[in-house]
Amino acid sequence: MARRQTIRLSLLAWSMAACAAPVMAQGPTPAVAPISLAEGVRQALEKAYLLQLAREDVNAQQATVRQAQAAEAATRTGPSQVRSAQARLAAAAARVAKEQATVKEAELRLEYTVVKAPSNGIVSRKSVEPGQILQPGQPLLALVGQDDVWVVANFKETQLARIQVGQRAVIDIDAYSHREFEGKVLSISGGTGASFALLPADNASGNFVKVVQRVPVRIAWSAAPDVPLRAGLSVDVTVHTGD
Repeated sequence: MARRQTIRLSLLAWSMAACAAPVMAQGPTPAVAPISLAEGVRQALEKAYLLQLAREDVNAQQATVRQAQAAEAATRTGPSQVRSAQARLAAAAARVAKEQATVKEAELRLEYTVVKAPSNGIVSRKSVEPGQILQPGQPLLALVGQDDVWVVANFKETQLARIQVGQRAVIDIDAYSHREFEGKVLSISGGTGASFALLPADNASGNFVKVVQRVPVRIAWSAAPDVPLRAGLSVDVTVHTGD
């Protein structure tokens, strides 16, 4: 407001000075309608005011242009900022995956501290004590399973001619001699017991004493025995061949 008043006062002084100055004729001049001093001052002040408004409008338009230019510059840097954010996101995801792998490894190592039996059974030949430090692959104990129990009958090779899979068998356990258990032939081994020994006999020279070989025959229980069984018990097996 102070600036506008200054402009108006200066223009007023200039108008008054112009009106007071003598006018020298320089040849023929066109006829001009006379105006009063007050009217000239008013017109000068109005033009000055309009000029000031025009300048303010120009400044406002220039500010708008600068804002548009700043917005355009921001849009140019936008893709680079997006790429930078995506890179930071990928790095954070990699760190998360690494920490998850570390947690899984720790959980796996924790599981190694608990030894789980593959099946139900009875522990035998235990060679480990609480607090003992163990090494990978070290034998700890023997587990005799109780869920899947069968009998291996070593029949003579001269008895195999009439034995077939599925035939009925009667099992007489020495530990329970007063009872007989029903079973059936499940499978017949593909070789004699001696052929699977650690040091099988080599009879290629022909100088040997002929010995009747034994062939393992697996007998399955028709019904689960209701008495406790132990591995290695002696039994007598009779197979009904139908003859």
